Amino acid sequence: MTMTSEEDTLLIVTADHSHVFTIAGYPNRGNDILGLAMPSAPENTPIDKLPYTTLGYANGPSYSFAGRKNLTKVNTTTVDFKQESGIPMQYETHGGEDVAVYSRGPMSHLLTGAKEQNYIAFVMAHSACVGDIGISCSEGRQHYKTKYAKLFNTHISVTDYAFMCRKGSSVYGNRSQSCDISSVVSIS
Repeated sequence: MTMTSEEDTLLIVTADHSHVFTIAGYPNRGNDILGLAMPSAPENTPIDKLPYTTLGYANGPSYSFAGRKNLTKVNTTTVDFKQESGIPMQYETHGGEDVAVYSRGPMSHLLTGAKEQNYIAFVMAHSACVGDIGISCSEGRQHYKTKYAKLFNTHISVTDYAFMCRKGSSVYGNRSQSCDISSVVSIS
């Protein structure tokens, strides 16, 4: 990051998927994350009364066909220990949770909150002035520089609006409304 300028370089860090990895139960504060979950209240104790690891997988290679193992005397912090899994599989799989998107630089304000993956490509294109996303690059940059506060106080960003406009454009069918950005943000 020291080799780039925040004024002219958009940096985006994200992932294309999550995993079926989880933090389970109600371990006490300060509990070793690789250790056993020590329930803080009796109602949080497993029905079978066996301890369980704080970390686990919904599926993966450490499923036990013989039932849950008693981990009381097992060192779950060793590098060779495999966290418990609920469904037997050779490897664990991808999950379906939302993944974080972190960004800085021009147009990074457009990557806040929950966004669909394909939206990120529109932000990148808009930031780089590549392609037609339904709003001109110069118009978007002008609003970014001079109307940033107004955009941030609306519930919809310029690129969100352009994305929706594009979906309503001739590429996706007939446009039923004007895609004039002034209909979203009052421009003075």
